[in-house]
Amino acid sequence: MPYDEVYTKVWAERPRNVACEDFKYWCAFAVMGFLIGFCGFLCTLWVQCLCDWVLAVMHDLIYSGAEMGDVKTYNYWVPWLWFTGMSSIFGLIASSMTTYWAQGAAMSGLPEMIGWVNGVNYHDYIGLNILFTKMVGNCLAMGAKLCVGKEGPLAHVGSNCGILTLYLPGFPFQFL
Repeated sequence: MPYDEVYTKVWAERPRNVACEDFKYWCAFAVMGFLIGFCGFLCTLWVQCLCDWVLAVMHDLIYSGAEMGDVKTYNYWVPWLWFTGMSSIFGLIASSMTTYWAQGAAMSGLPEMIGWVNGVNYHDYIGLNILFTKMVGNCLAMGAKLCVGKEGPLAHVGSNCGILTLYLPGFPFQFL
């Protein structure tokens, strides 16, 4: 069955003002770009704050009760337990969020986005819970020093922000 967008009901009933449609495209792209950049900024800032906090507490634990310059009085086990414990807690929270709350945020995001753009129907790929879980889970996983990056998840966050921008209340983007 050939598919042609000219014969669909949504295409036929859309408002017809070409200048207004172009302006709406530019506004939608500007809102999407701002949201994606803001989400990336928040992720980077939060990972940096988590890592700085863990390392600052670990630094204080190493030098607490130690004499200046005497390496034999430094604490080793308590800071190691702190670092390992916090990394484990961050990883446990991230994996629990992904496993029990938003399973669509479990993968990288790039292969799913390519398949979704090519027409594969992934349920639980787009949603606010997926966006929140992908952002928080990835930040916690990077704060836990797991071998993950933020490039693939940020592409998934970007596709979520792009689709969710179209459904913002008060913005006439539903026919774009």
